[in-house]
Amino acid sequence: MPSAKSDPRRVLLVRLSHLGDCARALPLFWGLARRWPGAELAWAIEPPFASLVERLPSLERVVRFERRSGWRAWLRLRRQLAEFGADLAIDVQGNSKSAAVAWASGADRRFGAAAADRREPALGRLAFNRTAPPAPAAARHASARIEHLARALDCPVPRPGEVAELFAERLDAGRSGLDALGPSFAKRPLLLQLGAPGDPRTLPLERTAEHLDELLARGHAVVVLAGPGELEAGRALAARYAGEPRLAFRIGSMPLDDLAGLFIVAADRGARLIGTDSGPAHLAAAVGLPCVTLHGPYDPERTGLWPRPGSASPHRELLSSTPPNCRPCARRTCNHALGNVCLTAIAPEALADALEGARAASD
Repeated sequence: MPSAKSDPRRVLLVRLSHLGDCARALPLFWGLARRWPGAELAWAIEPPFASLVERLPSLERVVRFERRSGWRAWLRLRRQLAEFGADLAIDVQGNSKSAAVAWASGADRRFGAAAADRREPALGRLAFNRTAPPAPAAARHASARIEHLARALDCPVPRPGEVAELFAERLDAGRSGLDALGPSFAKRPLLLQLGAPGDPRTLPLERTAEHLDELLARGHAVVVLAGPGELEAGRALAARYAGEPRLAFRIGSMPLDDLAGLFIVAADRGARLIGTDSGPAHLAAAVGLPCVTLHGPYDPERTGLWPRPGSASPHRELLSSTPPNCRPCARRTCNHALGNVCLTAIAPEALADALEGARAASD
């Protein structure tokens, strides 16, 4: 990539959606800021995820792609891209839409993954004039592919949790958010992230309650997190457990970088996040909060926690011991006759045991 004599002055990173994928791109942004400290950086992203990046240090501009506006979205995007004037555009997403954004940037150097590593390679052949070498066969995971891109750009790769530096200014918001819950949640709480309704990675409400019952029976203090998409489930659980002193709720909208700050502070207090293979868990893992995730339909070797659970990782994953034949899949809706049994079959006792085992290993 560019030599010292031709270092880029303005660099555009293209990762439009979704929360988990944008969180996985944070290490590359971290590396770009160190690879070219004198360059101006911009991030092309869809508005629902912009609050994750808009206050990042070293980020000069957020380029918002309002894809729901149809053809007008492309006109607005083109104006923003022209105003920034990137001379290097980097596509992290790997589909036709992101390749089109990189091409529309007008950058002299447009960089993306090798055609074999892109989900939609056709447009990439036209959009890019520089590509990474093909990723090794072992690099199946999405984060491994991003690290491969970083190395092809001669960017440093952060150590696990080092991305938390990007959110140093959001820690006060994280502390106040946890402190407001009271002293019962000041040390080693569990954070339970609810999932979006209709998503096959989401536990049904009754099964979530069974997991909560088991955790409370074992003496854990639990903070339930419910974002804008989980309001109904969060309110239903809050009503069901009204008066329970070891259960607190954070319900409603929160800027995503404040959520990152809350995760960082929670990690400092010995917390763990309980979630599924979804955006909040990937953000938590990126900033160093240990997670225990329940995996349903998706293949964790491609989209699970990073770094991958193992001897050097603080994370744990649970999968059903009796998965249906249709697992793994990448469907956005479940068509199994009994629902997402790949997820609901994970017993509450298994989750509680995994949490206690993870804590014992870290003590």
